[in-house]
Amino acid sequence: NEIAYIKLADFFHATERASLVEALLRRGLRPYDFAFDSTNVPAASHLFAVHYLYEQRDPAEYFAHAAESRKEYGSLCAEVGFDPAQRVFDWLGGAMQVPVRIASQGPLLYSHVIARDLAASSRLHTDFAPSIPSHWSISAITAQYSWNVYLTDPESGGECVLYHRLWQPEDDQHLIPGTYAHDARLVADAERVAIGVHPGDLVLFNCRNYHSVRQSAAPRITLSGHIGLTLDQQLIAWG
Repeated sequence: NEIAYIKLADFFHATERASLVEALLRRGLRPYDFAFDSTNVPAASHLFAVHYLYEQRDPAEYFAHAAESRKEYGSLCAEVGFDPAQRVFDWLGGAMQVPVRIASQGPLLYSHVIARDLAASSRLHTDFAPSIPSHWSISAITAQYSWNVYLTDPESGGECVLYHRLWQPEDDQHLIPGTYAHDARLVADAERVAIGVHPGDLVLFNCRNYHSVRQSAAPRITLSGHIGLTLDQQLIAWG
C-alpha cells in the first residue's frame, strides 16, 4: 500500500473510445436501484451485472444475470472489434507474470466488467471482497485492485479521491444507515490524492483503501472491474 495508484495514458485511443461509447449508449445504460449520493442528478447508470447489487441475494439470481451479461458483453466486443477488458487483463497479467482469469464459483462464471456513467458524486466507501458473505468464492481473495478506463471527458470534476486508509472489519460500525457509505470522519486525518480523469487512461488502485468520486460537469463513462489475488497467487476478475 505504498503506491497510491497506477496510470497508463492512452490505453484506448480516440477511435476505440468513440466506438465503445456509441455501442454502450445504443444498448442503454440502466439506473442503479440505489442513489450513489443524495444529490445524484442524473442518477448513476450501468450496463452488465454488478456483483455488489447481489451480495445479500441468492447466488443463483446473480449467476443467471452474469451469464446474460457475458453474452451481451461478447456482442459488444464483436461490434467494436476488440475486447477491452481482455486488453486490461493481458497487460496486468504480463506485468505480474500471472494470467488473469474470470472468477468462478464451481462451474459458474462471474460477470467480469462494468460499464458505468457516474456524472454525479459517490460517497466514501471501499470495495474489498473479504468483507462480503463467505458463500461467495471471491470473498477468499487476499488483495484487490479496481481498474477503470475512462471513455469520456467529464469537462470538470469527476476525480476519484483516494485515501491512505485501509478498510478494517471494525469500520463497519461507522456505516451510514441505509447506505453503502462510511462516515467521512474515518478518513479525516488520512493522506489523500485526487486522480484526475483523462479519456483513454487506465487507472488501477487498491480499492480496500477508502475512496469517493467528485461530481462532474458532463457524462463520466468508464469501463471498470475488480481483480483479486487468491491464496495460491492467482489473479481472478469480476465486475
